[in-house]
Amino acid sequence: FRAYANLFLRISLEVSRRQEYLADALAVRIVGARPCVEALKRIHRAGAAFPAFANEELFPLLNADKRPPVAEGFARFMASPLASKALARRMSQDLSARPEHRGDTHPPLAFRIDAIRGLAAGPEAKDDRLAIDLLKDLDALEALVLQFAIGIPKSVQLAKISWDDAGAQVLLPQWRAS
Repeated sequence: FRAYANLFLRISLEVSRRQEYLADALAVRIVGARPCVEALKRIHRAGAAFPAFANEELFPLLNADKRPPVAEGFARFMASPLASKALARRMSQDLSARPEHRGDTHPPLAFRIDAIRGLAAGPEAKDDRLAIDLLKDLDALEALVLQFAIGIPKSVQLAKISWDDAGAQVLLPQWRAS
């Protein structure tokens, strides 16, 4: 049974990685190689940064029954000099790394970018707007995501707070109390 499970896992992970390469190839055909590479890099950076943002900035506010604008706060966090420097260092390492990835569902970033660069460039991007700019009522969407991802019930209405007020009203008092 154990041998069968290992074989199944190895095959299913390989299929998953192959699907990622095929999805990347389709994206290149639709929007072009440059936007795909940039999107992969941005997603990779955001994925690396979000846990720190959530643990250090977002969760303390949610635990105090406050709901800040999440996307705005994450953008600020990513733009901070400390986070930017750490993320640039991480990106440099990840782009040069060629790790063994048999146990991963996704190929390493460097492998995916290499594969994209091996494809025809595809069309030139016609629209350089950020995806977030295409969303309507971001505030309501963030509330839904918090309900789903963190399990905040619909019946619980967290008080809205701006990031400019969060430090003085919540974070500093929490820090002083600890």
